[in-house]
Amino acid sequence: LERIKYFERLEPSLDVLRKLQKNHLLNVPFENLDIHYPTPITLNIDSIYEKIVRNNRGGFCYELNGLFYELLISLGFIA
Repeated sequence: LERIKYFERLEPSLDVLRKLQKNHLLNVPFENLDIHYPTPITLNIDSIYEKIVRNNRGGFCYELNGLFYELLISLGFIA
């Protein structure tokens, strides 16, 4: 949540979903730099978390959406 600069309430609601999505869009960019380097592209959620959250990078659409899905599930949203 720090990565997307979201520090408000966390209950699963439409209002919270809208705010999470807006913060996600404004703070985590689409990025396709890995295809230009010999960096392996994996769909392992731990690797994606490391890349986007800990290394403060962006990601491909499937990386961003997969990680956002995991966030929603962890907060109690039904997705």
